[in-house]
Amino acid sequence: MRDLLVKSFVVVVLGSLGLAQMAPMASDAANWDTWIADADAIAAMVEAPSEADREGELLELIMLAETRDEDTQAMVDYWNVVAAPYRWSEVLYDVSKDGPPGSRPFGLMSAAIYDAVVATAKAKEAAGSWTVPTDSGVEPLIASEGSSFPSEHAAVAIAASEVLSYVTPDHADRYRAMAEEAIQSRLLAGVNIQSDIDAGRVIGQAVADAVIAYGETDDSDLPWEYSSRPDDTRFALEEPIFPNLGKAKTMVLDNGAQFRAPPPPAYDSDELNAQLDEIRAVERNTNSMYQATYWARFYGTYPIWTDFANKLLFERGQGGDTALMAKIYAAIGIARSDAEIACFDSKYTYWLARPVHLDPSIETVVPTPPHPSYPSAHSCISGAASHVFAHLFPSHADEALSLAQQAGQSRILGGIHFPADNTAGLELGEKVAGAVIEKLEGMTQ
Repeated sequence: MRDLLVKSFVVVVLGSLGLAQMAPMASDAANWDTWIADADAIAAMVEAPSEADREGELLELIMLAETRDEDTQAMVDYWNVVAAPYRWSEVLYDVSKDGPPGSRPFGLMSAAIYDAVVATAKAKEAAGSWTVPTDSGVEPLIASEGSSFPSEHAAVAIAASEVLSYVTPDHADRYRAMAEEAIQSRLLAGVNIQSDIDAGRVIGQAVADAVIAYGETDDSDLPWEYSSRPDDTRFALEEPIFPNLGKAKTMVLDNGAQFRAPPPPAYDSDELNAQLDEIRAVERNTNSMYQATYWARFYGTYPIWTDFANKLLFERGQGGDTALMAKIYAAIGIARSDAEIACFDSKYTYWLARPVHLDPSIETVVPTPPHPSYPSAHSCISGAASHVFAHLFPSHADEALSLAQQAGQSRILGGIHFPADNTAGLELGEKVAGAVIEKLEGMTQ
């Protein structure tokens, strides 16, 4: 469950946006490159309908509008409160709790949403501008967001739901039902006709197919190799998790080893002993306990960083900019995913024991994760996210970088990481962010 204060803030800000502030898709998105899918080829798969076909579909829209009721308005409001990617980012909150662990789902889904938005923008540019006429006889329930063909909401819904169904197949029926509801909301709102929706479906499915094909070859399911465990490690668990995650295919980095952290302090070094003393000396008080537990949700940094992105978008009145939101979500999601792979490459290169493995008397505030200590995954991921934010929102750079410091420090306060783990993780995350930012800038200029 997300932090109540943040959720309350989002509700207040969303309620203050109003229809007039809903912005159309960024006009330059048609010129952007994509992360995985071939947007030009996918955009060419759809063709605008004839005027005669549109006239017939407008009659269908009029008939559908007659079925509206209070539930209709609630559904339309829910799916169209801001830009199309927003609700799907919320779905990932559930995935982070109940789905496969790790950052891979965030990278794949955010890339799919971004690629679907770019492909839709290219198709819009090729088809020319068209919207449901104001004199069509259908009163729109929401403001029009620019050219309606193809529907970016349909493209995003199909791309997101299909990728989510791939990474969490047990929940596929729920995700697909949500996509159908999101799509139906556009017809009931009176802002899209059926051909807009059908073209969006084609785009979304083609993007999903490309992303899923990528995911099926990303080596994310490599088996455990017992022979890789060094003899001199003091890491106490016999079967730690994600032993080969560092060998998975990265989306931006050359590989997980590109920014491998330097060796950690030796077990018998004064430096590591001093850091153990620092952990033993942590004062358990309300502030330290709160910071340790706030960041301790299992792979739960995603909601914190996504809420931060939404806060900045909404404060700037940019919550309706579909392309900008997709760009930001993708940069965060892909930076997280590559940072995690890079982090686990270092973890299973060095196999540094956890503090409690070296001193069982240490009392931890949060559970000790079942993988090596160095570097801290929270620090790697938050370090990457914070520097992406610093680039995209320069006026909030200090706030973003401070959040990353808090995320890393929380693991020390919780008794599960050495300070060296935090330092190395933040440095690694910064390097990953640099590579992602360079790639992003080349794609969106």
